[in-house]
Amino acid sequence: MIAYLRGAVLARTASNLILDVNGVGYLIGASLSTLEGAGMPGDIAELHVYTAVREDAIALYGFLTLDEKDTFLVLTSVQGVGPKVALSLQGALPNGALERAISSGNAKALTAADGVGAKLAARICSEVGSKFVGLGPVGGAAQVPITPEDANEADARSALINLGFATAEAARVITAVIAAGTERTTEALIRAALKSMHR
Repeated sequence: MIAYLRGAVLARTASNLILDVNGVGYLIGASLSTLEGAGMPGDIAELHVYTAVREDAIALYGFLTLDEKDTFLVLTSVQGVGPKVALSLQGALPNGALERAISSGNAKALTAADGVGAKLAARICSEVGSKFVGLGPVGGAAQVPITPEDANEADARSALINLGFATAEAARVITAVIAAGTERTTEALIRAALKSMHR
């Protein structure tokens, strides 16, 4: 079973990358945040890997840290959450915010991810929320309740998605406008995001 890979990024799409490890190309599914952290084609990336063995295929999923891998495994333990939905959740919410949202029962924040409706979001919080509280099995440090800024980011992404933008694009633009110093209210983030998209 493959647990770790280091190599050069050959190509990236919205949901996976190809990693060249000593001349062998591995197709690895990943969240938006992991794809961004892995770099562009030609960059060297190190990924912790989960190998999923099914009857018809062997699939690899990559993560920048072991904590992210552990979070993925906890998420996929919930009925209705497969690898695609788990990666969507990890890409839709910034590092740490996903765990805080789940542990605090903020199901609304989870609906910013593709494939996650209100019922599934509530089930995730109910079934695995306790695993992200305090010094739980993932995260490695005490967690604090989700901040208003985190909730505003999730609401802004959700609004853009409802307007027809792809989840990955919405997350990328919101991250960019925050980095540019935009006030972290929902309204300000949406206005800045729409303005940047129409330049």
